[in-house]
Amino acid sequence: MQCFFACGLCLAASFAIVFPDWRQLYFITALPTGLFIISWWWIPESPKWLANQLRSGKLKGGEKLQHSRAETADQHRALLHVAEEARDVVGDGGSEDEKGHRNLTDKGDKEFTYSMLLKDSDTSQLLMTVCVVWLIGGFVYYGITLSAGSISKEIHLNMFLMGLVEIPAYILSRYLADTAGRKSSYISMTLLAAFFCLVSWSYPRKGGRLLFALVGKIFASGAFSLVWMWSPEIFPTGARSLTTAIGSQAARVGSILAPYVVVLMSEMESTVDGSGVSHPPLPQPIFAAVGCISAFVACFLPETVGIEMI
Repeated sequence: MQCFFACGLCLAASFAIVFPDWRQLYFITALPTGLFIISWWWIPESPKWLANQLRSGKLKGGEKLQHSRAETADQHRALLHVAEEARDVVGDGGSEDEKGHRNLTDKGDKEFTYSMLLKDSDTSQLLMTVCVVWLIGGFVYYGITLSAGSISKEIHLNMFLMGLVEIPAYILSRYLADTAGRKSSYISMTLLAAFFCLVSWSYPRKGGRLLFALVGKIFASGAFSLVWMWSPEIFPTGARSLTTAIGSQAARVGSILAPYVVVLMSEMESTVDGSGVSHPPLPQPIFAAVGCISAFVACFLPETVGIEMI
């Protein structure tokens, strides 16, 4: 699914060539969102909402379970059975990551609220750690993407390539997450993204600078996609949607800060090399340093691969 997001970036860069005026570009890119209205009749309700409706004896549209169609009733009865049986999945023993994950799931599948998350010390500390990873992930991802124009003058081509390299990044991250684990994959890809940011910043030629920036974007995109996969698995079902929403809000803070860093760095005093060519300072070292902080913070999060979700 994330590959479609990368295709959207490529299309946005292509449309920017045809519609250079930002007002026209804004209008053209906003038109496809009207298709979501059409999808209203085809996208099903979430299993969580349906399970709550089933427990209260209601179905979509206020229908009673006994008055619904046979196939619909069977589906929703099976859904309720899965939701109730999920409480008894957790066993005893296991690794430290399993025990840490089990401490959360032992709280049951009750619905969590903001106040409940803050009152519980274990969950609140874990949530703050996850929010730091979310914030830095959004900061580095959007920072590298938006700094495409500072690497060379071909801003549309750079942005198109920044979106294109995300497709193999998402495929690679999914493969590594299932084989090497979420935690080690995220830390490795974040550190590699930081490394190639520094290489891109220090490389003297713009062609090679763009190449290394694209490689760094591959690992930054893969690491950010792992956050979407990893962080919901850390929390129990009752808190999963709420904690993911809070983490996504933290990522939006990082994405807001990223363009300011790019713009402020571009307006700083340029340096002149030995050939007399002026070079504005690049923000890549900032993204690399912050990425290393994220990799360090992620060491305190539990591994979730191979652990039964509750």
